[in-house]
Amino acid sequence: MTITAIPGVVAADVKWTKIWQAPGNSADGILADKDGNALVAQEDYDAVLKIDVTGKSSVFVANAKGIGSLSMDRQGRLYGAHRTERPGSTKADRDSIVNAITILAPDRKTVANTWADGTPLSVRPNDLAADSQGGAYFTSGCLFYANPNGTVTVAAEDLRTNGIVFSPDDKVLYVTNGPAIVAFDVVGPGKLANRRDFAKLESAGDGAAVDT
Repeated sequence: MTITAIPGVVAADVKWTKIWQAPGNSADGILADKDGNALVAQEDYDAVLKIDVTGKSSVFVANAKGIGSLSMDRQGRLYGAHRTERPGSTKADRDSIVNAITILAPDRKTVANTWADGTPLSVRPNDLAADSQGGAYFTSGCLFYANPNGTVTVAAEDLRTNGIVFSPDDKVLYVTNGPAIVAFDVVGPGKLANRRDFAKLESAGDGAAVDT
């Protein structure tokens, strides 16, 4: 594989190394913890897996039905995006899974799983970014906000989003928009302003991450 150099980020001669592999939808919503372990969502197995630096894996959170993505806020709380099964699923527990944003650790709690009118959340959350205010932004075609009061609102429309991440100071929110990255200024919980194109991509973006 040809690695394109990005000055200060990645060298042209780096090598990809496989550290872990297992069957199924087994490594999505990847999150690094403070000890250098990788936490990954396993939607097919309803679990959060921890993979250490040697490639050894263990279950970090069990019985996390439909878990598809992860985020951690500044307080160290682990958030998860749960999504219902796609049409045609044969999973035995498919009818018990609901679309929701939750806190998985250190204590488990549902953040939001309904619209403002009380009806169940009808979109399947994809990627998410916890805002350290008790809520989280998440993607599902456009951009949504899971309020700490238990309801979900639309944060931004006219987007083809997937990857999402905050700047290191939480003041800017970056989301993919097809073959581009869009930036927003964060002016309050669930409130965004000054939408602008930040970067162009060669193809549609999926995940997103920010280093130190």
